[in-house]
Amino acid sequence: MKKLAFIIALVLLAMPYAQAASDEGKNPDTTRLCEGKGPHVKLTVKIEGRTIKGSCQIGFKPAQVNALDYEAMRAPAVQNACKGKARGSTLIVNVDGEQIPGKCDLVFKRNR
Repeated sequence: MKKLAFIIALVLLAMPYAQAASDEGKNPDTTRLCEGKGPHVKLTVKIEGRTIKGSCQIGFKPAQVNALDYEAMRAPAVQNACKGKARGSTLIVNVDGEQIPGKCDLVFKRNR
């Protein structure tokens, strides 16, 4: 009986640490933050421990979810890819010599 109580206590005490560890290092996928939202919807999001304010605007959205990381999404080629293009336009962006297919859609853009 004491062993069972001890094991249960250990499991209950270890649970918060296991849950906290799984949350560390996770950043939201900024290309997916605006799904289901309209243009110019304001958002506040936590990225790399910082709170960032921005809005949903037309921008480049890669065809594959993990094709570009947060830093690559900030590259000028990506930021300017959809200027003057309609939502839904397909295009290929060159980022560091790699061709990334995608489309112009609503994406999160931080306030400057």
